[in-house]
Amino acid sequence: MDRKKYDKAEEILKTIARVNRTEDKLSSLSKDSKQTPDEDAAKPTFIDLFRGPRLRKASLALFCVWFVNSLVYFAISLNTAQLGDDDYFTFFLSGLVEIPAGLICIPLMQSPLAKGVLLTVIAMIGKFFVSTSYSMVYLFSAEIFPTIVRSIGVGMCSTMARVGSMAAPILLILGDSWEPLPFLVCGSLSLLVSSLVLTLPETRNKALAATLEDAETFIARKGKPKGNDGDKDRNYDDTVA
Repeated sequence: MDRKKYDKAEEILKTIARVNRTEDKLSSLSKDSKQTPDEDAAKPTFIDLFRGPRLRKASLALFCVWFVNSLVYFAISLNTAQLGDDDYFTFFLSGLVEIPAGLICIPLMQSPLAKGVLLTVIAMIGKFFVSTSYSMVYLFSAEIFPTIVRSIGVGMCSTMARVGSMAAPILLILGDSWEPLPFLVCGSLSLLVSSLVLTLPETRNKALAATLEDAETFIARKGKPKGNDGDKDRNYDDTVA
């Protein structure tokens, strides 16, 4: 209702009801339900990501995570020709390792060493984990940002990832001065952003925040319900009331 696209919402609900064969239970959106508390309220912008102190810190942390994720991912991908004698085989392995990485999705990071089989193995392990992290960060970021700015937040994170991918070829040039330097930078940045992730709240089995105020409360509690931390069945909506 925040976007006031009532006709489109009603059309979607009718389609769902028709597929589920529950059209008889669907009533049109009433006139009262189409009224919002503030019809003249301004639409949210990326500035809203920085209004609250806790959401601001979470946004900056996620921007860094996306930037480094993309930087490391493309640095390893673009450097496959330097891993061994057979460029085609190492490139094939680089693509192949993304299949299990996309399926398993357990975030962690990596760091490499000297040419040959050992370097290729280490690089593929790194590619595996950074691909896994890349898959997870989309979902995790969407769960951190509240509904009202979720698309804006994920869009800003994606923009930072594009900056990271553009920086990857420049990072590899550092290898002309000292061969291990690009991977040392990748490993150091990975460890740094891993520590930033620890400052973010747990989102598993938690209801998503809807407003900026909800997000502030959710982040402050690290995703834990107020009162009994072991009660996993309580909705987040109940804790912010």
